[in-house]
Amino acid sequence: MKNIHYFSVLVAGLSAAAFFYFKHSLQAEHPRLQAQQPPPLIPTVATQAIANLSDGNDSHPKPAIDPQQADLDINDYFFEGSVFDEENKNKDYANYSDDTLESLADNGDVFAMKTLAMRLLTLKIKQGVDNPNFADINERYKHYVKQAVLHGDGEMIAFMPELSPHIPPMKEGKVARNEAAIHNLAIAEFFGLRGRLEDKYVRQREVFIYFFPEKNSITDVEIAEVKLKGKQIYDQYERERIELGLGPFDNSISEGMQAYFEEARRNHIEQIGDLAFD
Repeated sequence: MKNIHYFSVLVAGLSAAAFFYFKHSLQAEHPRLQAQQPPPLIPTVATQAIANLSDGNDSHPKPAIDPQQADLDINDYFFEGSVFDEENKNKDYANYSDDTLESLADNGDVFAMKTLAMRLLTLKIKQGVDNPNFADINERYKHYVKQAVLHGDGEMIAFMPELSPHIPPMKEGKVARNEAAIHNLAIAEFFGLRGRLEDKYVRQREVFIYFFPEKNSITDVEIAEVKLKGKQIYDQYERERIELGLGPFDNSISEGMQAYFEEARRNHIEQIGDLAFD
């Protein structure tokens, strides 16, 4: 297996960045956050998941899948087609011109879409909003991120601006912040529906621990609303995907990743207890 810590960082990187960005503005408004530390990255999740497959004890009954196959499944999930894997078989795409990448992307090459999106994101950040070409760069970035997602890529979901966290300040009041919390949990639900269960758990924790620390409970009615809104987000993107002639999303999860997600789920419940929900 490739370095476990490396791909754990990939999974949690965006969430950690979002946390540190918002934490300072929230701390002044909510004392509870001053003592709250971000959860550690979980470099042992995959290791523990594989161990659980091997021990077959009462708390972790041994499933039919072979640990070696689980190892392969986990590596495929995190590294196969990842734009962040330096050893990726498509690493030469980084040397392609924008025109070449656009031509490949427009012909359905998902890795080209992802490479171009990341190149445009870097350019957007480097040049800043004052650049006269910013709007055009930003629109192209959003286009290729969305195209990658519609073509079935899970890695790019976290880069979609419309699915980024919305955190109103405390001064907007309890009702507005609770509505925003439900909206953010619905986005987390969308990740889960697309088979990105660890992303779902991370985003649930963001809502309850960092972005909306005053929300220390969730009702069955609210959970039902979260699931409805999450399904509406899912249906919207699936409709667009079908319009492209690509058919429904494939949300299947390999057996190895099922073991991984189960370990991630246990860790998630340990961190936020009754606030966690499937």
